[in-house]
Amino acid sequence: NLRYVGFCPEFDELLVDGDLQKLNFVAYYCFQGAVCAVATMNRDPIAVAAGELMRMGRMPSVATLKSSIGNPTRDLLAQLRQLCNSDEGSRLQTPSAR
Repeated sequence: NLRYVGFCPEFDELLVDGDLQKLNFVAYYCFQGAVCAVATMNRDPIAVAAGELMRMGRMPSVATLKSSIGNPTRDLLAQLRQLCNSDEGSRLQTPSAR
């Protein structure tokens, strides 16, 4: 399943987490240090998390994603879970990782 969230008519950097050959990845479309859109292949929970973080204005910056040792996508899910447990995100449902 291919999912796309956000809007990015122009990007100056593309970060890919995963394996393009195996069709299991997250692609972060970035412009001027901000993540503007996210495309996922076979990672639906990440698309949900990215869309929700974008909607809330809480999407991590490109620098934050790059500094995530090991797995920036796992950190994205963790950030959404943390927001869901706060008062601000108490009405949200957290997607489960696959």
